[in-house]
Amino acid sequence: RGPFSGRDPNASYLSYVDDLVANFPSTVQSASEVDDSVTVYRQALVGAEDHSVAISSIGLLTNLKALLMSEADDISPLNGYDLVALKVKSLAVMGGKYPSSNGGSECNFCGC
Repeated sequence: RGPFSGRDPNASYLSYVDDLVANFPSTVQSASEVDDSVTVYRQALVGAEDHSVAISSIGLLTNLKALLMSEADDISPLNGYDLVALKVKSLAVMGGKYPSSNGGSECNFCGC
């Protein structure tokens, strides 16, 4: 959908997004033009049948963390944890060094 628009004030700035926006055609040119990730997730989950959604995360888990920590709102009376428990049938995340990281942190898990 274009540039990241999330809720985590501690999220790292990812400069590659600027390169994507500058070098690939898109109607979206700024994060202010898109809904934040939690809104998109919550709207998609509310519209889905119970235990029908499969989520595959191949990058940082910032958006999933924000979803799980989200409070009830106008989209759903459920908090993020309960909404995910009700709607998601499977969740797969990528972590290249897990479980044999030899003591080093894996970027997708540590957010580095």
